[in-house]
Amino acid sequence: NLDKVLDFSYSPNGKKMIFSGVVKGQTDLYLYDVLGNSKKQITDDIYDDLNPRFIDNARKVIFVSNRVSDTIFKKPEIDFIDRKNDVYIYNLAEIDRTYKFLDRITNTPEVNESQPYQLSSGEFVFLSDENGLNNRYVAIKDSVISFIDTSIHYRQTIQIEPQTNYVTSIAEHDINQQMDLVYSVYQNGHYKFLIDKANT
Repeated sequence: NLDKVLDFSYSPNGKKMIFSGVVKGQTDLYLYDVLGNSKKQITDDIYDDLNPRFIDNARKVIFVSNRVSDTIFKKPEIDFIDRKNDVYIYNLAEIDRTYKFLDRITNTPEVNESQPYQLSSGEFVFLSDENGLNNRYVAIKDSVISFIDTSIHYRQTIQIEPQTNYVTSIAEHDINQQMDLVYSVYQNGHYKFLIDKANT
């Protein structure tokens, strides 16, 4: 019953697939069971959810979306969404909850992020057009002590830094098991494929 699939990725064991699918113009995330040949819809609202990838041994999914809130809930009204994509993480343990809460990695209303991947625990890489071209950025998520009373309270910090500053946009990028970053750029009338080590 899908009109099209925009992007997908397999879990490390190959038994699950996460994909961005379109139904009647609405783009949502779906979890597909390969052996059972069944799918479960994760998001169901007017926002676009794109570039999903499994992280943390397939317990979570990282993706980009033009949503304005870190809470997923059914929003039936039609509205015009003129907003760039941010990076979010979704915990698959919440798949059956009515209200689902996301871990927001970026909050840049005027900047568009895409193609997120996990480098290691708490470290993520993605493309961003912050300087007008798609360059690679890394986000490092950490927790610091906020205050101490009868227990220790933490707050989340996210540090985002550019990894590249090319004069042409990165069209696509990917990461292999050896943590090599493979990417393509269009220069001098040709597409070029480049590779380098993740700079964490």
